[in-house]
Amino acid sequence: MAFFKYLKKNYAEELVLYGRLRIGTIYEYRNYEDSERRDITEGTKNERTKIDEVTLYDNDYENWPRGLKSLFLPPEDLTKTSYVFKNLTILNPMNFPDAYIYCVTSNFSRKVMEDFNCDACVYIKDIQAFCDIISKKLVKLGLAHPSYPSNPTMHFRNCLYIGKDCGM
Repeated sequence: MAFFKYLKKNYAEELVLYGRLRIGTIYEYRNYEDSERRDITEGTKNERTKIDEVTLYDNDYENWPRGLKSLFLPPEDLTKTSYVFKNLTILNPMNFPDAYIYCVTSNFSRKVMEDFNCDACVYIKDIQAFCDIISKKLVKLGLAHPSYPSNPTMHFRNCLYIGKDCGM
């Protein structure tokens, strides 16, 4: 599968001709000055657990759903008291550790390219080889831990951007 990276022409030339690119971190993108690229939710997730009805016992606290454990402390005296929960939605906000991120898309769109104020697009034919090169360079520069696999796992998600860009 091919991927595309929207850039200003001078940055696209730097990438294609010299292998230079700017890679940011999750936390940088949260605070990015450019409103088109800023994503204040980058690296965060709200895990929702919907519970229609469940009966839980205090002496089985270790097996309670994670969201409920954060709401209730186990009683000191475990007496097999039962708790019934009905029509409950638990929201568990998560904040992932800072990591490098390089966003690309699998859908070419001139409109998205223009929305990002870009005038060039780099076609990435082999995304895994591209990721391997970036990963190895980060390790060589001491910016990534060498014990991590040089073959990065790509995580795809829908960004908040209307065009549903894909992040890696």
